[in-house]
Amino acid sequence: MSFAAPIRESMRVLVVDDSVEDQALLRHAFRRFEDQIHLSFCSGGTDALRYFSKQAPYANESTPDVCLLDIQMPGMDGFEVLSWLKADPATCRIPVIMYSNSDQPDDVSRAYEAQASSFIRKPASVNELNELADQLLHLWMHYVRFPDASTADKPASSA
Repeated sequence: MSFAAPIRESMRVLVVDDSVEDQALLRHAFRRFEDQIHLSFCSGGTDALRYFSKQAPYANESTPDVCLLDIQMPGMDGFEVLSWLKADPATCRIPVIMYSNSDQPDDVSRAYEAQASSFIRKPASVNELNELADQLLHLWMHYVRFPDASTADKPASSA
């Protein structure tokens, strides 16, 4: 089986998850791709808003290409962060993957209604997580196109 050539050399992913254990598992799963994937982490919703607003300590961080966003977090949950991101012209085009232990149909529906790009249930094992990392890397590096940064503030055209 042949695969498409990568359309980008690297990608920035922001992980928003309050679980230190889940953050460590993601670091481990993606470390094989450290030349291609730059991971940044926020420990919750409020922290994510500081990141996207370029507030300390995130003033020098680059805008991520993709956001992996947990739903169930204390304080500001993932749905609130997603709504904020989609309402802000500076962040509304960033693809957001909801990443949760929940598989409740209401959570899935709510995520898509709020314009999530996809909804992924957190893997149950390290092997599943490694496979997910492989699949995400392949999909997002080889096939998914991102809007040109110069068009970020322009309204989307209806094609």
